[in-house]
Amino acid sequence: MSNEASLREIRKFDFVDALRGWAFLAVLLEHVGHRMPLVGFLNSFSDEGGLIGVRLFFIVSAFTLFFSFHIREKDKRNSIKAFFVRRFFRIAPMFWTAIFIYLAIRGFKSLYGAPHEINTWRVLSTLLFMNGWHPNTINNVVPGGWTIAVEMNFYLLLPFFYRHIDSLKKAILCFGFLLAFSFLLKYIYTHLLIPHHLVSKSFVGLLPLWLPSQLPIFSLGFILFFLMRDRLQMQGNHANQTESLKNKFLSIGLVVVFFLTLIPIKIFPAQVLLKDLYPGLGLLCLAWGLALAIYPMPFLVNRFTCYVGKVSFSAYLCHFFIADIVARMLVVLGRKFDLPHWPDVYFVGVFLVTLCWTLCLSTLTYEWIEQPFQNLGKKIIKRYL
Repeated sequence: MSNEASLREIRKFDFVDALRGWAFLAVLLEHVGHRMPLVGFLNSFSDEGGLIGVRLFFIVSAFTLFFSFHIREKDKRNSIKAFFVRRFFRIAPMFWTAIFIYLAIRGFKSLYGAPHEINTWRVLSTLLFMNGWHPNTINNVVPGGWTIAVEMNFYLLLPFFYRHIDSLKKAILCFGFLLAFSFLLKYIYTHLLIPHHLVSKSFVGLLPLWLPSQLPIFSLGFILFFLMRDRLQMQGNHANQTESLKNKFLSIGLVVVFFLTLIPIKIFPAQVLLKDLYPGLGLLCLAWGLALAIYPMPFLVNRFTCYVGKVSFSAYLCHFFIADIVARMLVVLGRKFDLPHWPDVYFVGVFLVTLCWTLCLSTLTYEWIEQPFQNLGKKIIKRYL
């Protein structure tokens, strides 16, 4: 398969969009749960949704960017420059729009329990994607903005990773090294750089979110790339019946493993290693299972999940204030009509209404903001690089 053909194929990987779609749905599940008093089984499902969803976003991002580097490396001498231009116009315009919108809505009031009021330097650090390095800025301007900062800072390291990680063995070793590094850096930060009695709750809250803690999750995307590289490049060749059947059962097995790895989170909630390791490896199994099934299971990969994944970046940025509006409307309606207290029913209702409104708004921002600026980035690359 030629490089150009492979580049076209990467846009047709339905499982990639579906994984992004499920990642957003998991994030939405938790954030709606924060706004609704849950009881029963839905409470247990919503608690970990945001963590699982964001990690799945990171794994898929690292996988697709590694594959993109692999395909494009022979196309342009200055492919690194082109990579940064594409990433900037993919992320910055929509994120900066979100900054403006949230400041317009809330002014300079602190958002969602952030510890300090918004000021000029906190806005500036967010504009420059540096907000993920300090607890007073990480989510101070845009809710969920820490993930954007982590993603953009990861982009700076990606060319280095791609240059030095050229095999599955090295990708696995990289995961182990980055996992150990994240624990070591957290220990140094909390016990050596800052006196233990001065470590505030905000700093403790920062460490699980900042880039060093997320690098092991990104490296799982590298592993997925090497597991699937040859198969994805040879999509056009039809596998024999025996191989197809084998891949089908392996795909189903990997998806089952993913659901099984969710269990230890609840059984051993105090085990930090398990909380970091199991969800990540489980999500790798999920992504590998869907990637392996080139014609995958329709429950997980379908038009709806693929479309949610397509607009997931816009949806992620705008769902916070939509969830706020919908939850407040329910409270007003409940008081006005003296509705019975059915927490789980209300949760489902708020989730579905928030999802519907979010998809409507994110469809518009995808068409009016994301796509035009991505096209502008392509024109700049074509003309100047």
